Amino acid sequence: MNDILKLGLVASVFALGAACGSEPERTGVAPESDATAQSETPPSAEQTKSDTIAINLDYLEEVEYKALLDEGSSMKYTWTVAGDTENGGVYYDFHGDAGSEETPPPDSYEEGEAPTKTGEFEAPFDGYHGWYFLNIEERPITITLEIEGAYQSHKEIYRGSQLKSQ
Repeated sequence: MNDILKLGLVASVFALGAACGSEPERTGVAPESDATAQSETPPSAEQTKSDTIAINLDYLEEVEYKALLDEGSSMKYTWTVAGDTENGGVYYDFHGDAGSEETPPPDSYEEGEAPTKTGEFEAPFDGYHGWYFLNIEERPITITLEIEGAYQSHKEIYRGSQLKSQ
């Protein structure tokens, strides 16, 4: 018997006892206040998750990788290009996309060239927030992206190449 049926049955028994002028014995039944305290609480909107993502890129290949965050949610991140980075690693552009004309995204939160970056971010609006990466090394690379925070999901948004088809 599920808990709701049990509580309904207990309430009916108590109501019947009150109508008859007596209170039934409470053996084995938690008081109503305890039953409420034992119920599951809904999960918090700010539950923290963490993931590590390997992003493989050929020379001049580009990718956008973003996490979906609610306004005010925070995310910590570290990304690193594996191996020697003679040419600076990757060009990156950390930015957001609200997916709505009502909330135009900023040009960029941060951009540059680097082999690694660590930071913390609070979403200024609901939407996807993340990185555009372009491999500027003259070899294939792997970017290890570590994220931790109150994001809903994360995914690769776009992948392409700046090499001309031959």
